[in-house]
Amino acid sequence: MDTLLWTVPFLLAICLLDSPADACSCAPAHPQQAFCTSDLAFRARVLSRNLEDNPKTQLYATPLKIARYDLEDVKIIKGADKVPILKHVYSPPSDFMCGVELMEDTEYLLTGRLNGDKVHIGLCDLVRPWAELIAPQQQNLLKYYQLGCSCRIMTCFSLPCSVFADDECLWTDLVRNEHKDGYQARNFACLPQPHLPTLCSWHHGLAPAPGETEDDYDEYDYEERPEPLRARARPDFYPPGTKYNRLVI
Repeated sequence: MDTLLWTVPFLLAICLLDSPADACSCAPAHPQQAFCTSDLAFRARVLSRNLEDNPKTQLYATPLKIARYDLEDVKIIKGADKVPILKHVYSPPSDFMCGVELMEDTEYLLTGRLNGDKVHIGLCDLVRPWAELIAPQQQNLLKYYQLGCSCRIMTCFSLPCSVFADDECLWTDLVRNEHKDGYQARNFACLPQPHLPTLCSWHHGLAPAPGETEDDYDEYDYEERPEPLRARARPDFYPPGTKYNRLVI
């Protein structure tokens, strides 16, 4: 049982392993949720991949393998106090076991979990090539997600859906027939409002933070926002290029 615990991020993964044909699947999550529930978040370039025996299965007749990825250019965004030096990460060797495969000589944004003194990543963690992230999401990862971990993101799976508390933001990408990397996931973080920390709302990754000005971000061509769902909106400070923040559908 111990060997399975580290393969499943807390509250985000559901592994369906009833038959050999089944694979690991993950509950849809906004990137901020994956960030906030992880022990670590970091940028790193992958040097190499090696398979080695999983020490937790050494007593098995045939020990299971685990993939070790050697890293360089590591920049820890969250969790530097837990792992001041990070040179390796570990993952199950296949997606059947909730593992991920990283490409060598590629820089990634990764979230992971501590298991003893080792960092493990899995299919349900945030695993993205850094070059594929648009500017707002890079800014959210580097700056804003960690400021919003006291907020709650509520996933809308079907209509009607709503938020019920001031610290909630409604995530509607899935009901727009988009996948989990939809418009809100790519562009927004759910943050406490500066003047009222108990009230959370969506914040565009390139919108000025308190103390900053529009001039800091005026060179970015904002991604076009989909048409808003029919909704009643509570007045707030919804960021540039958007119309609604707290949808009640």
